[in-house]
Amino acid sequence: MKKKTTLKRLLVLLMALLMIFSLFSCGKQKEEDLPPEQDPSEEQGDGSPTVTLSLNKLLELANKTWTFNELISSIFTDYVAYTADDGVTIKVEEKKKDVPAPSYDYSKIVTDEKGFKYYNLNNDTKQSWKGIDVSAYQGYIDWYAVAESGIEFAFIRLGYRGYTEGGLIKDSYFDRNVQGAIDAGIPVGVYFVTQAITVEEAKEEAQYVLDNIRWYDITWPIVYDVEGHSASEARANNISTEKNSEQIVAFCQAIKDAGYTPMVYSNTRWFVSKIDMSKIKDFDIWYAYYRDNIYFPYDFKIWQFSSTGRVNGIEGDVDQNISFVNYGAQ
Repeated sequence: MKKKTTLKRLLVLLMALLMIFSLFSCGKQKEEDLPPEQDPSEEQGDGSPTVTLSLNKLLELANKTWTFNELISSIFTDYVAYTADDGVTIKVEEKKKDVPAPSYDYSKIVTDEKGFKYYNLNNDTKQSWKGIDVSAYQGYIDWYAVAESGIEFAFIRLGYRGYTEGGLIKDSYFDRNVQGAIDAGIPVGVYFVTQAITVEEAKEEAQYVLDNIRWYDITWPIVYDVEGHSASEARANNISTEKNSEQIVAFCQAIKDAGYTPMVYSNTRWFVSKIDMSKIKDFDIWYAYYRDNIYFPYDFKIWQFSSTGRVNGIEGDVDQNISFVNYGAQ
């Protein structure tokens, strides 16, 4: 039965590979379309990537469940695939060579009986910390119960910029959540969801955050949440990569100048297609991805691996995170 399953997966994989190769070669120029001054005999290839796969590699790929994006990125290792804004089209971008690659081994990440992940190097040195991030959507939280469940850090939403008129709005549970977590002994960071469309607005958001945390002991990063909004009319959805990157740098630099640790949160599509990673490589990354076959090519310090976690003291779903840095001890 196992052989039949593997063969079936292998056939599906080969079909997928044909589709993937067509994705890379769809822009190949036909010989009859070449300009007269170009001699086809001198052509050294069409510039599309090539790859050689052994049977063992094919079988390894066939024995895992992949998304197309994961599969493309695992085979063409100089590229990263992402789903476009339409939610259907798959695009690829070449990896930036000057941006640090992940500094840990994904295969060492283990899931415990409660659904949390930790980094296991089979030694006595602690390598990861488990945390959550919350907002008003979680409602009332019993932070002492959260602490007793083993949560080691929490990110609290401070607020957001409105996606139409652009006003700054404070999370209605922010003060209650921050004070509750600190009282329960849980180290705290905060995040702000941006819809800025100018550098000036990004700086305004940073100052808004700083004004609202001045009374609290914030020992984990101040995070700039940069992602698309589901509403098509959202003011920042169509922002250029250059402008978006400038705004991120402006926010993070203001936070750093105030003595805090800045961090950038987003997902694969935005990090790859909406942000110039070379411009923000000096700031730590918090990466959101809800599958185990991580193919993100750049280093990140915190991984949000689930939006449907369950933790004592919180009614309903909550985001789960693993951090590879103990920011509270720095």
